[in-house]
Amino acid sequence: MTAPRVALVDTGVNPTHPHVAGVAGGVAIAGGAGQPLTFGDGWLDRLGHGTAVAGAVRLLAPDAQLLAVSVFDPDGRAPWDRLVAAIDWAIAEGCALCNLSVGTPDPAAAEALAAAVARATAAGMLVVAAAPLAGPPTWPAAAPGALGVRADMDLAPHAVGYVAGDPTPWRALGAPRALAGPNQRRNFKGGSFAAARVTGLLADAWTAAGVQDAARLRAWLADYAGVGDGSWRAPR
Repeated sequence: MTAPRVALVDTGVNPTHPHVAGVAGGVAIAGGAGQPLTFGDGWLDRLGHGTAVAGAVRLLAPDAQLLAVSVFDPDGRAPWDRLVAAIDWAIAEGCALCNLSVGTPDPAAAEALAAAVARATAAGMLVVAAAPLAGPPTWPAAAPGALGVRADMDLAPHAVGYVAGDPTPWRALGAPRALAGPNQRRNFKGGSFAAARVTGLLADAWTAAGVQDAARLRAWLADYAGVGDGSWRAPR
């Protein structure tokens, strides 16, 4: 089976990290917030978050073709219009999945990000986006058509849950992979890695189970989570 292309919209990726084992390409998106958007090659991760997200996806989907999409400045800031541009870039690259372990509560961003998710859906790409543990919705996680994922630290590593009535109803473990070596001093946790786990499971289903279109992937995920009877699906 052809491995899916998976865009990781984040701080970039370090392709030499042992948890990542290479990427298929990438882009760095800069500007926005009133300035022209630019697309360049400087997508190497300097902050570590995107690399950790890539490692979490790779753990579950070892054959996926990962694409690094860096949208953050060195100070960790990213105007929301870069997220729109990142989704559109992933569509143009023929990605099956676009993981955004990032979001914004800014209501001014809601319409533009919802439109970007709609374009992704029309193109056959699933957008998987992290939502906060609690509080008001963020975008694109709450956009119609997106798979909005909150962290649940009590879930098993391969389990997926669903909470009906929540605008971001999907749940997964919000823990990353263990640190790769003694020189690493800190790790991450939260919705970023819950979303990455869902993305990894979907990318693996694409390859291992031959579920190779967006509608079937949605149905597969619902079955995996036991959405039909509202129950939690045991890890596989």
